Amino acid sequence: LINALFHSSSGGMTENSQDVWKNKYPYLSSVKDFDKKNPKFRWQKKFSNKELVNLFPKIGGIKNIEILNITKTGRVKNVRLDGAYGSDQLSGVDLRKKLGLNSTFVRFKLIEEQSTESSAKKSLIVFGQGSGHGVGMSQWGAKYMASKGQKAEKILKYFYKGVQIKPFRKDFI
Repeated sequence: LINALFHSSSGGMTENSQDVWKNKYPYLSSVKDFDKKNPKFRWQKKFSNKELVNLFPKIGGIKNIEILNITKTGRVKNVRLDGAYGSDQLSGVDLRKKLGLNSTFVRFKLIEEQSTESSAKKSLIVFGQGSGHGVGMSQWGAKYMASKGQKAEKILKYFYKGVQIKPFRKDFI
């Protein structure tokens, strides 16, 4: 039996399991996704300076954000955050949780906020693609393939590389 992971929308390419979690499963390897025609394909989220200070109190908000490395499909693996009081490093997965982002397939833009105070404050805009961890079957991709006449077995074998589909028997448990 496989761990048949799925997500809403990959943002164009599904992700390798080992690039999100530690385990590498050959059937959970990256494939092109057909999920472009869905409302979750592209999105953005804005955070004010005040929100960033509340989210990252130890480092005093975010003055700069640097992507340290990305996966082969372009998802953020690790970032360095620089704030008023210091720096911190986070995995893309942890940053996604902390900021409540749809995925780790993101890029960042810091912009100056209009402020009456003398020090410039920065707000953060996160530009993202897809929704979910990106591993396994994309629901929007599967929906598109089905709308083009692909049968369930072919769709499953596309997203889960090298699997066999057999009737379930109790002795598999």
